[in-house]
Amino acid sequence: MIKSIMLFLIGLFLINSTGFSQTLVFTINTKHKAQTIDNFGASGAWFSEGIGKYWPAEKKERMVELLFTKA
Repeated sequence: MIKSIMLFLIGLFLINSTGFSQTLVFTINTKHKAQTIDNFGASGAWFSEGIGKYWPAEKKERMVELLFTKA
C-alpha cells in the first residue's frame, strides 16, 4: 500500500514538473483547406425499426429527404 501511494505521489510530482501548466495558443487559418468532403452518408441502424413500425408514411418520407438529399 505504501509503495502504491509513493508511486502515485511521484507521478503527480513528475506531471507537475513537466510543464503541463503552459498555455497553448492555436491559430486557425480559415483560408487554408486541409480537407474537403465530397459526400455525407447516414445510417439508421439502431433507430429505424421503431420508425418503420410506428411512424406514418409522410414522416418517414420527410426523414429520408433530410438524410439523403443534397441541400
